Amino acid sequence: MRLLGTAAVLREDIRYLREPEEAPAYERTVTTARATMGEAAFAAAWNAGRTRSSADVLAVVDTLVTELAEPSPSPHPAVEII
Repeated sequence: MRLLGTAAVLREDIRYLREPEEAPAYERTVTTARATMGEAAFAAAWNAGRTRSSADVLAVVDTLVTELAEPSPSPHPAVEII
């Protein structure tokens, strides 16, 4: 959720409007995360993402790209909850 909170800030900064066809999947993701994590944990992660520095965001993205590009022995590589 931290990464989604960060993405929300970045979209606001550049005035990016989500494409209408993206909305259902995005809303499902957020709704599922909120239900799974609970409101307090969700809000804390979302707000933590909104306050990340750009250097931190780039480091997280770099890590995710690297992990996704490398073969994993598990079908679910260990990555940050986004």
